Amino acid sequence: MTWWARAGASSSRRAIDVHTHVFPDDVAARAIGSMAARTGLRAYYDGTLAGLLSAMDRAGVDVSVLAPVATKPSQVRGINDWTAGRLSVRIRALGALHPAMDDPVGEVARIASLGLSGIKLHPEFQAFHPYDERMRPVYDACARHGLLVLFHAGEDPNFETVSGEPEVFAQLAGQHPETTFVLAHMGGYRRWERVLEALAGADVYLDTSHATELLDATELRDMIRAHGVHKVLFASDGPWTDAAAALAALRACGLTEEELERVCWSNAAELLGIS
Repeated sequence: MTWWARAGASSSRRAIDVHTHVFPDDVAARAIGSMAARTGLRAYYDGTLAGLLSAMDRAGVDVSVLAPVATKPSQVRGINDWTAGRLSVRIRALGALHPAMDDPVGEVARIASLGLSGIKLHPEFQAFHPYDERMRPVYDACARHGLLVLFHAGEDPNFETVSGEPEVFAQLAGQHPETTFVLAHMGGYRRWERVLEALAGADVYLDTSHATELLDATELRDMIRAHGVHKVLFASDGPWTDAAAALAALRACGLTEEELERVCWSNAAELLGIS
């Protein structure tokens, strides 16, 4: 029996959370406090790795994926070195990248060498558009190295602008068919009608973060099925959502046990190479 197969749990009870955040212990309180003050969001753990692991235990999450964001080019290498040092049997991670950094393609190769699983990008925090020509070689490099690209998608309570619109990502995926794009917040935070129109069925993955709390059960179930259960990944965006509540909402939305197993476990396990 593998370590995550909890006694008496069905296969649909296993869970991988593909979108979480942690910070070094000495900056976590400041980082979490600043974000909470700006947005009014509640943090459900303290932003440390220990806090995340405790939250995973409470929620019944087996593996979490760290998704760091670099707001300055100078932060990238340090973030990636620190993040790579957090890898374990329960923790996988993406690397940070910034469009304005020197040699981002070289950093993609280094991210792969560190054992990280992809990169996280946030158009608003990093002041770029997904179509930015500087990023085209980055997307292609990620494909060559087998790395996924996790994008913040849709609105963000820190900003008035929205660069990651569903239509943008649909076109971007078509232009880079070899790249594995994962779009947070079911393809567009508070843009879900447009996601259904522009992205449903496209060759991208959608993560469920925040949709589990803001869509009702029928909307969530229908949206997952409209896109395809083989292309949806459970996510919490912790600490900004309670992973236990997010999992409960997903499991109560009307999906079958087989569909839940895909969304909560198998899809992400295949992407991350977890057997």
